[in-house]
Amino acid sequence: MQLYGPSLRLMLQCTSPIVPGRVTTDERVALDILQSTTRSDGERYEIGLQWKSAGVELPCNRASAMKRFFANERRLVKDIYVARKYAETMQHYIRDGHKRIAQDDLGTKGRTW
Repeated sequence: MQLYGPSLRLMLQCTSPIVPGRVTTDERVALDILQSTTRSDGERYEIGLQWKSAGVELPCNRASAMKRFFANERRLVKDIYVARKYAETMQHYIRDGHKRIAQDDLGTKGRTW
């Protein structure tokens, strides 16, 4: 007994996640970046960002970051429960080493996020 008709079978073949074909230039660049920047420290992997072109200059987002910061601060002042949960979560991140206090002299300019 056939569970589905030829139209559904054709649709499933067309939408299969494995579609043979050529690798585009963008895909080749992404694969090259992936191969040249992937490294492991024995516990985790680090992979370079998949930039479409090498000359990308990121804009300064300090103004929007400060706007988000002050909006979050207002929310925490208004709701003590949210403030408590936020503080607990941040302490958890610090304890586990996922977060640290940033120094002004840390970081690099340009394409490093």
